[in-house]
Amino acid sequence: MHERIDSLFYSINPWLIALANLAFLVLASELGFHLGLRRRAATDESQRGQITTLQAAILGFLALILGFTFSISQGRFDTRRQLVIQEANAVGTTWLRAQTLPEPYRSNLSQLLARYAEARVPDPDTGSIRRAIARSEQLHGQLWDQEVAVTRNVDNPALVILFTLTLNEMIDLHTTRVAAYLYRAPAALLMLLHLSAALALGVMGYASGLDGQRHAFTAAVMVVLVAIVLGLIVDLEQAEAGMFRVNQKPLFDVRNQIEQILDEESGGGGNGEATRSTDRLDRGVDVPVRGDAHRGMRSEPQRPAGGVRERGPAGGRPQRAGLGGPAQRPVSAGSDRIDPPGSRGQPRWTDG
Repeated sequence: MHERIDSLFYSINPWLIALANLAFLVLASELGFHLGLRRRAATDESQRGQITTLQAAILGFLALILGFTFSISQGRFDTRRQLVIQEANAVGTTWLRAQTLPEPYRSNLSQLLARYAEARVPDPDTGSIRRAIARSEQLHGQLWDQEVAVTRNVDNPALVILFTLTLNEMIDLHTTRVAAYLYRAPAALLMLLHLSAALALGVMGYASGLDGQRHAFTAAVMVVLVAIVLGLIVDLEQAEAGMFRVNQKPLFDVRNQIEQILDEESGGGGNGEATRSTDRLDRGVDVPVRGDAHRGMRSEPQRPAGGVRERGPAGGRPQRAGLGGPAQRPVSAGSDRIDPPGSRGQPRWTDG
């Protein structure tokens, strides 16, 4: 029952709700004012003092619950925004580490991750989002089947562990994002908030009626401000229909980079492929080295004769860049070196 009410409530445009609430608050204020006029002759000064005290208490309580509810809604909105950044990093890292695996796993996983990145940026409507969730969960099964095959057939525990960890993190972030999308303030709570606002405006109008004076400007300001705050609260709780929506640009960028690299790789071979790989590295995109025994693995930094490792600008460490930010330390198929815990660095996407 509650789920049906929530679904109905959140399917309505939040600013239509705000307009309806504005009319409801005006009606409550007018009813209170006319009721106060009728009761004016039968009300003494002590009763008017009690009404004034009650008005102040109700308005203070309304301000408290409006501020508290708005803070919670804003926090949920920020959480959804941060999860988009985290998932973009997880998808990009998983794709990069898939490039270190041998064929045919590298190609299979690259195609699956490209489809997964596409599924994570659906059109912002309820039906499309729910279809994207179902599509993502279907791809989870296919990706995990490939991971099982990698675990059984790739004789390099370092590569397997690194890829498994990032794939598992990517799947976990999907679950967290779905929870953040589904878990919103109950519609019954928001309706109670609207009724409390109407009661506060009604008492305010009643107090004006007892004084025999219509404070139109004060009443109009209160009605508009309360209606706007209630509209903002409902808008922030709606992930797909509100005016304030989480920016999906990090996921769009990761999807576009993956699709661009796959398109370039399918455009030819030989020397042209090596040239494209070099161009992508110059643009800051980590790519596999094609051909020979190193097919499907990222390139190692070149070392000059004598065993002295080349250094970056100003004597610094060799510079590498990857999808969406700093890449992981390269791992060769015959090496036991692995990325230390936390070597994935800070999130490559930043808010704003």
